[in-house]
Amino acid sequence: MRKDERAVSPVIGVILMVAITVILAAVIATFVFGLGSKAPKSQMPPSLKIDRINDTHVRVLVAGVPEEFTNLRAKYDNTTVGINASDVGDYDIIQIPKGTYLTVLCDIQGETVIAFEGVI
Repeated sequence: MRKDERAVSPVIGVILMVAITVILAAVIATFVFGLGSKAPKSQMPPSLKIDRINDTHVRVLVAGVPEEFTNLRAKYDNTTVGINASDVGDYDIIQIPKGTYLTVLCDIQGETVIAFEGVI
């Protein structure tokens, strides 16, 4: 090999070093300023226990409350019924025919959240 032969020209070497520095700075800035961790917080609905009392009535029991909620309600067959229960241990008995598809909704921080969905 002769002395004047080089593997990479000095111009290309400088361009590569500048590019690596810019990419590294962008990655560090993302972590420092937290730009990658701004995911929206998902709303946690209350934990409910739903028991059928007879062929026409169910009991909706609030078993756990991870976040404050309002306006607990049951929707079935184009009908919406308010559920009067807002804290752990509270329950309400509502009239729902056996075999009905039930959706229980509540509002958390202005958003409607599904707390239960299924045939009861």
